[in-house]
Amino acid sequence: MAFNVTAQVNSVALVGEAAGGWPGDPGNPGPTDVHQMTTTDGVNWTLSAVTLTSASTGGGVKFRANNDWAINWGATNFPSGTGTLGGSNIVCLAGTYDVTFNSNTGAYNFSGTPITFPTISIIGDAAAGWSTDVAMNTTDGITYTLNNYTFVNGYVKFRKDNSWTINWGASSFPAGTGVQDGADIPVPAGTYNVSFNKNTGNYVFSFPVISIIGSAAIDWNTDIDMQTTDGLNYTLSYPSGFNLGELKFRQDHNWNTNWGSTAFPSGTGTQGGSNIAVSATGFNFVSFNRSTGSYNFVGLLSTNTPSNTIFSYYPNPTNTFWNFNSQDTIDSIEIIDVLGKTIFKTSDKSETQVVDASQFNNGVYFAKISISNSVQTVKLIKN
Repeated sequence: MAFNVTAQVNSVALVGEAAGGWPGDPGNPGPTDVHQMTTTDGVNWTLSAVTLTSASTGGGVKFRANNDWAINWGATNFPSGTGTLGGSNIVCLAGTYDVTFNSNTGAYNFSGTPITFPTISIIGDAAAGWSTDVAMNTTDGITYTLNNYTFVNGYVKFRKDNSWTINWGASSFPAGTGVQDGADIPVPAGTYNVSFNKNTGNYVFSFPVISIIGSAAIDWNTDIDMQTTDGLNYTLSYPSGFNLGELKFRQDHNWNTNWGSTAFPSGTGTQGGSNIAVSATGFNFVSFNRSTGSYNFVGLLSTNTPSNTIFSYYPNPTNTFWNFNSQDTIDSIEIIDVLGKTIFKTSDKSETQVVDASQFNNGVYFAKISISNSVQTVKLIKN
């Protein structure tokens, strides 16, 4: 499809995860458009000897005009095709290329030789089954990665070139050293970033890091990491309370994957969305779902237990009971879920109280304990 936006195009850059990172919108921190293309007529643009890495989940490249997302082109074809306004990320192969692009027609071409590395994949019933390989990504043929992959309970192995001739396994999780024809690796259900070194056999399964960053927290240079037990649902208790200001959620401490929205205190963040404006005080807890982008800020009562009150709670985490003990009478206990909803309350007055945790789903909760006209709020985990 042809279109004409020449009068609006003052510059074109090649951007994306495979080209060094996704830039943000004006006013949003993020990588700049480093791979600026050149032109002699304002229509035909060129870029010489640019090195691209292989595209991982959510990766690839796009053409972007004027260092802004208002005008951008993408497509599904590589190494050549016709980009459309707002089209898909162009999933590329690692290599060094000369690139041409026509901002009138959207036609593009990547000319060069892709780098060929051995294929390393994950296979097993915890992934896509024992007959289907899940390819990992690499930029050097040694370290391979698979990001944001959701596993079920089961086992996996690493193998080369989709064949059992060379494969690695071990009995340890979340990290270990795979050996040829080793044991199947046990993987609990969850979403993980996986890294594997082909030369040493070392592997690591880790949850993606989700953090909050922005002036409503500390500043735009400091991440505050959230907590998770499954790699999908993340929570953050922020005792001092969020400031009036703006913030975003981002993954692995970089701007390649970030979420924002115009809604507060709850909403659904989208990739590269607007800064979330925290427009009121009193919010000191937030939950976030990395899969759906949904988030919710809530306010929990502040801690003001007298310093001379001895108070304890255990075990934590638990899958059976929480015990609460105090030298003074416990007036009430409320159990609050991550959305700020009270799901359990007892007003039995005693110095020792027990809450049956088996009635709750696995996850993070908060207990609000009232003692002698004061309140203590603590975080609980149900396994």
